[in-house]
Amino acid sequence: MRGPLSWATLPPALRALAEDVCTPQQLEALKLWDAGAGYARVGLMLGISKESARDRVQRGLDRIRKAAAAS
Repeated sequence: MRGPLSWATLPPALRALAEDVCTPQQLEALKLWDAGAGYARVGLMLGISKESARDRVQRGLDRIRKAAAAS
């Protein structure tokens, strides 16, 4: 598990919120990362750089945190 905002451990309401606030690309990267792929592997699987994969994951997590705090 990757911490409190793990995709696998998100309550259904928060998962729905994540699907509303994250881009499809962020969701795809988040799911791969949460399944255990590192940033380099996520990047390879999505055809992007390791840095871009990290940015997608982190920006997705940031959006989820901000939306959860606002609700």
